[in-house]
Parts: sequence; structure tokens; C-alpha cells
Amino acid sequence: MRGRKPKATVLKLVRGERRASRLNPSEARVPVARLEPPSHLAGPALAKWIELAPQLARAGILTELDRDCLTCYCLEWSTVVRTQEKIDRVGEVVKGYRGSLVVNPFVRVRDRALEMVRRFGEQLGLSPSARSRVHATTPDEYDPAAKYLD
Repeated sequence: MRGRKPKATVLKLVRGERRASRLNPSEARVPVARLEPPSHLAGPALAKWIELAPQLARAGILTELDRDCLTCYCLEWSTVVRTQEKIDRVGEVVKGYRGSLVVNPFVRVRDRALEMVRRFGEQLGLSPSARSRVHATTPDEYDPAAKYLD
């Protein structure tokens, strides 16, 4: 698909979108996800899940269909943390097999994982620019999309 990717209606609502013409009344409604993490997460990935899942669920962003996206985000975050620890121990520049200085291979792994974290974060509405556009409403305020989503 060319052009900008469409945003989920729930993200539009969290960001304060009020125009009914920009909301998709026929968007699939999926129940909020279970908050328990997948059994294969451990270490930094598990910690990131425990940190983010309740926040995303409270915002109505984490649904059963988004669990895999959050899992991938957490796994990539774990890769960033583990590779950064190795880079901190050895340095960003190391001696190559011929004795010349080369970029530590873990730098490339970390950079790729950071790019994937950014991409998954955008899918979940976690980028800094996404947070700057969020206009949270209190639960008792009028929900302009309620008539479209029920």
C-alpha cells in the first residue's frame, strides 16, 4: 500500500480525534488482550512486557491481535539491551582478524534491533511523536466515537 498507513480508530481517539468522518465505524473490534506475558519471554523482554502491557491495555490499544506485535517489540528490546551490554564491555571499535580496527559486529545487531523497536513501537503508538499528540480524556467525558463503535 502506498502513502501513509491508516491509524487504528482507537489510536485516533486516544489522540483526541473528534471528526466523525475520520473515524472508521466498521473497524473490527477485538477484545482487550490478556495481560499475562507469553511463556517464552524472559529477562529484559519479560520486564518490558510487564512495563508496557498494563499501560497499553488501559489505553485500549493492546488487544488479542496485538499481543504478537508487543511480543516482537519486547524481544527486539531485549536484543538491544543484551547487545548494548556487550558493546559496553568490549567497545564500539574492536580489532579485526588482521589486526586493524573495525566496527564491533554487535553495533550492527543493536542498530538493526533499534530500528525494529522503532517500527513495532509505531505500530503500538509508542513513538515519541505519537506520545506528543496524545490528548487523553477522562472516562466520564463524552466519547464521540461511541455511537459508531457500538
